[in-house]
Amino acid sequence: MRILGLVWVGTRSTEHQGTVAFFRDVLGLGVQVSEPDFAVLDVPGGATVEIFGPSSEYNQHLTHPVAGFLVEVRAG
Repeated sequence: MRILGLVWVGTRSTEHQGTVAFFRDVLGLGVQVSEPDFAVLDVPGGATVEIFGPSSEYNQHLTHPVAGFLVEVRAG
C-alpha cells in the first residue's frame, strides 16, 4: 500500500467557533459548509477538513483528530 495523499481530516472541538476561525483566518481555508457546530473547509488540492462542535450529531465517536488518506493498493 502506498499513500497518495491526504483527503480528509475530521476533529471534534469544544471550541467550535474558535477552531473554525483558526482554519479559516490563520490557515486561509475556504468554508464550504457552515452550520451550528459543524463546518467543512476546503484544502487546496481537494482535501477537506470537517470540524464537529460538542452538539454536532455527526461523527459523535470522534474523540481526537482523524485523518483519511488516499492509498494505492497493490494486487498480489
